[in-house]
Amino acid sequence: MEEERSRSHWRMVALLAPVIILGVVILLILVVDLTTDSGSATEPLAFGTPIPTGTRGPSPTPGPTLTPTPIPTPAPAPPGAEERDATRKADLEDLRDALEEYRDEHDSYPETGGSIQTLCVYEEIDAGCKLEEFLDPLPIDPLGDRHEDGYWYASDGESFVVISQYEAAPPPAEARCEETPDREDIRYFYCLTGP
Repeated sequence: MEEERSRSHWRMVALLAPVIILGVVILLILVVDLTTDSGSATEPLAFGTPIPTGTRGPSPTPGPTLTPTPIPTPAPAPPGAEERDATRKADLEDLRDALEEYRDEHDSYPETGGSIQTLCVYEEIDAGCKLEEFLDPLPIDPLGDRHEDGYWYASDGESFVVISQYEAAPPPAEARCEETPDREDIRYFYCLTGP
């Protein structure tokens, strides 16, 4: 009986040995695969898919080093720019007052169809010339040339914007213009809107 038990035991070992060996091999493969970067995708392997080897993929190379672009130093304002800008702001305030008087009298602002015009360079076509009824003479930019350095005006009859150039620095946020005259030679514009 003892002999039969011994034989039975060895048969059991013979039957289980391949299963245990196969389990150990699979466990080793999983440990190796998890501890190495094979460069393969992380999707599960389908039956019959070859097991990736332990070779490593290419190592990442560092990207380019970015150097920040220096912020250009703004050009200094021309002499007298701050005083001229103060005059321009006061002139636009006077124009706003004249526009309000015009609206009180005529029930709307002088219309330009919403497009920007010179304030009153061309008397026959510039709607801003109508303000001479309430502000005479109309102000002229401190640089003195109404054609080159004048003021601009736009209105749809319900609202308006008066525009001047601004020399010293960018104007405050509330005075920045959504639309400006087509003048590439002017760096900054100052806008006063109403009502």
